[in-house]
Amino acid sequence: MSLDFEGAAYSRASTLQRQWGQHLLNESDLGGDEVILDLGCGDGALTAQWADRVPNGRVVGVDRSQGMLRYARHAHSRPNINYWLDDIENLPPESSVYDLIISNAVLHWVQGHELLLAKLYDMLRPGGKVRLSFGAEGNCHTFFAITRAAMQLPSFVASFRNFNWPWRNETVDQYRQLLVKTPFTEIQVWGQVADATFPCSEAIVAWMEQPLLVPFLAHLPHDLRQSFRDTVVNNMLAVSLQGDGTYFEYFRKINVRALRGCRKSVP
Repeated sequence: MSLDFEGAAYSRASTLQRQWGQHLLNESDLGGDEVILDLGCGDGALTAQWADRVPNGRVVGVDRSQGMLRYARHAHSRPNINYWLDDIENLPPESSVYDLIISNAVLHWVQGHELLLAKLYDMLRPGGKVRLSFGAEGNCHTFFAITRAAMQLPSFVASFRNFNWPWRNETVDQYRQLLVKTPFTEIQVWGQVADATFPCSEAIVAWMEQPLLVPFLAHLPHDLRQSFRDTVVNNMLAVSLQGDGTYFEYFRKINVRALRGCRKSVP
């Protein structure tokens, strides 16, 4: 399925993603001349911050959404950023290019992690690192349950017969087992409970609309899209509402650090 997202709307709705990305920035130890690959750069807000950390280096931001990249180039350009339109699963082969590959709140959209990890290893320079963070099993539990139920309603079930669920959410142990089969060294994989409260209905609706509802609405005929959207949104608001007027959702994450080991010197 070919998807596109609205960069400006995502920028307004992505407070949580920016908070999570800020943690990756804050923990980084950079010299200022690194070459960094940002997988799933989205609206470019965090990509620009990475670029500011490497004034003598450069950052490549990759995203498959033209709408996201159009916004990123307008709102978050830097002389040392290149934004590329590409699918993460079909990245062109590059050998020993990057010192750091980062990805924040994106790789649960990618199905082929086995091939991707092998490619990322090749793209790193010896001594280079990956730092990945993405949705684990149990992520967006309420939204997923409500959406799956809506897909089975008589009005929509026929339209979703050939629909492929857009996210891959594994357990920490499953992902650790996947990583230990790769050539990466110094592998660290850990889980994170990042449950969040949205302050108002507008905030949680914006989060649902950009980007979660996009693959479902893109799959439906035009005359059913508004009805499906309203069904999911209204049910989500009812179920996630808390006693203080806020809205709760479960966020569970997998975090990864791993190294491409340096080549041994030949005596």
